[in-house]
Amino acid sequence: MTTPTISICIPAYNAAAWIEQTLDSVRCQTRGDYEVLVLDDCSTDDTLAVVRRYEDARIRVLENEQNRGAEASWNRLLVEARGEFVKLLCCDDLLYPDCLAVQAQVLEDSTRKSVGVVCGPRDIIDDSGRVLFRRRGLRPTAAVAGQEIIRRIVSSGRNLLGEPLTVLFRRDLLQTVGGFDASQPYCIDLDMWCRLLAVTDLAVVPDTVGAFRVSVSSWSFQLAGRQASQDRAFFARVRSEITPDVPVWQLWLGQVRCTRDAFLRQLLYAWLRRPGRPNT
Repeated sequence: MTTPTISICIPAYNAAAWIEQTLDSVRCQTRGDYEVLVLDDCSTDDTLAVVRRYEDARIRVLENEQNRGAEASWNRLLVEARGEFVKLLCCDDLLYPDCLAVQAQVLEDSTRKSVGVVCGPRDIIDDSGRVLFRRRGLRPTAAVAGQEIIRRIVSSGRNLLGEPLTVLFRRDLLQTVGGFDASQPYCIDLDMWCRLLAVTDLAVVPDTVGAFRVSVSSWSFQLAGRQASQDRAFFARVRSEITPDVPVWQLWLGQVRCTRDAFLRQLLYAWLRRPGRPNT
């Protein structure tokens, strides 16, 4: 069996409403040297039935024997991944057709060997797929020092790289940084990005790589009420452990900004779940 270049890891729990769209977006990629790992975390809906309808040798279906949550599921996917590069894709998000092609090309570029993480802008969509915000993310750059990006993350109070769908990284870096850590669940992806960026550099592609779905049933929605406190604690820890050269006033500014953003996100979620909101 040929070893795939890219492993796309999809953790799934009660994802029957979205998983087909997610898998179809992967199968429409213009680059095909990938594997797809779908790990079902004991769903109580038809998630597994939907996934098993696909007759595609690149798709591997895994099951947890009991519900284990995000951290254990995401880390099991990392262990199972065989590709040189890894992308974690949540079960309701979408990849745009050129995503893998443009991101993998960066990591394969011999002139950018210091780059171990690549990201790109994404659209924000709602339950029905309607675009709420376009091209959210960092400005394109060939390469920037990882430590510099971490400092910007702390002072901005934001996940500047974006949700898992936006990022592709070298699997061998996991030997140095370890797996996902959900001790602060809302920051599980940003925690990984910061640990990766502590040992490698970042590139940002100009192409919009996919769509992040904001849904009232999503894990992000369920954690939204705890977001601000988790973010403040996380940014303080990152400054202490990784970027102590960030002035205290910049940390405080970032914490103010993340509190403001959490409030605005709560307003967005309240709007999304209001009765009678049109779906189109």
